[in-house]
Amino acid sequence: MPYLEKRHHLEHNGRKWIEVEQYFSGMYGNHDTRLPRWKMTSEQVEIINRRRAAKGLRRLILLNFSPGDLYLTFTYRKGVRVTPEEAVKILNRFMERLKYQYNKRGQPFKWIKTTGLTSTGKAHHHVIMNRVEGVPYDKVIAKYFPYGRVCTEYLYEDGEYKQLADYFIKHKKETAERKKPDEKVGALGYSCSKNLKRSNPKPLVIRETKIKRQPRVPRGYDLEDIEEGSTKDGYLYRYYTLRKRE
Repeated sequence: MPYLEKRHHLEHNGRKWIEVEQYFSGMYGNHDTRLPRWKMTSEQVEIINRRRAAKGLRRLILLNFSPGDLYLTFTYRKGVRVTPEEAVKILNRFMERLKYQYNKRGQPFKWIKTTGLTSTGKAHHHVIMNRVEGVPYDKVIAKYFPYGRVCTEYLYEDGEYKQLADYFIKHKKETAERKKPDEKVGALGYSCSKNLKRSNPKPLVIRETKIKRQPRVPRGYDLEDIEEGSTKDGYLYRYYTLRKRE
């Protein structure tokens, strides 16, 4: 039974690496190499989905944002009580005003945002966005978010944003636990602008019955971050990263 391989070629701030996904699929070949089916617990399913989502979000950040771009955290001051739905509307109005400022300067507005709940049920927001010279961020913040504090940070040069992506995805789980049963949480836990570049390589069909014991490492690259396992349907998979030496 052949397996599929996807290679995500990434470059960011002078660094290059390749993220490789290898996995079997029931759509290809026979099923002789499939392990016995096994029942996953909800916790195991959640961990696998969270890891996969975090990898995808990290690639999204790397492909679209650079050191010096903005990471904003919005919190509401004591005494300001808004529902999660009201908080989302407040953030959306704020983002619309920023989009106006970018459009006025002929610049694209790229962003990733999430709204969550603290342990006490209080709403807060996190936003990653590209920074453009001349946009009056302080004035826009003061005028269109008078409800509390906005902490402004910058994406750092040495960061590869793994922890940031993990936090956004973990944030979804925490928010889901604190929402009421009839309130929904987005499938990803975050939303993003439609103008972001994405890595979506076409999978290669590898005509071999087994995933090789050791990944092939090209000259000038180092192997790291290997993850191996099987799906609940018994199909093996392996993810790993090849980092180009500086």
